[in-house]
Amino acid sequence: MKPKSVLKIGASAALPESAGLSATDASCAGLTPSLKKILISIDFSDSSLRALDYALMLAEAFEATVVLLHVLEPAGFGVEHLTLPAELEDQLQFHLQAQRERLAALDRKRVGHRRPSEVLVRVGRAWSEIPDTARALGADLIVLGAHGDSAFKGTLVGTTAEGVVRHAHCPVLTV
Repeated sequence: MKPKSVLKIGASAALPESAGLSATDASCAGLTPSLKKILISIDFSDSSLRALDYALMLAEAFEATVVLLHVLEPAGFGVEHLTLPAELEDQLQFHLQAQRERLAALDRKRVGHRRPSEVLVRVGRAWSEIPDTARALGADLIVLGAHGDSAFKGTLVGTTAEGVVRHAHCPVLTV
């Protein structure tokens, strides 16, 4: 039995034979993957750290820039349009700065000088902020853990991952 071809990392891609296209046909049809910017969602769970490893492999193969994104979801979020009292605003700014520092440390430790990178921290619902940020940055791929740091670990795919897949403008790789 002849093995099926798979996506190859590099300048050209091979599609499964069942697609009916050769690598040359796929390239001419504009199906050769080109990754210039990869957005990686980091919630500091083991799953998101594994996703970071996969994303870095792809970034090195495609010589892509990486963006590490952490979304801070404040407890009781749902009143997006209300102004926060000064005490809560101060606490939010403290948590934002702490997460920026934590993400920057992860960037220095895991990405280092391997690829150009940037770190971003956003406030909101992760399932919405991740695809919105990817679109705004012109990301070619979103990479995230299939299960983040939540109570829904028994599900096949986490609620955030499912929401990102549904709303993303670009391919999403869940790890």
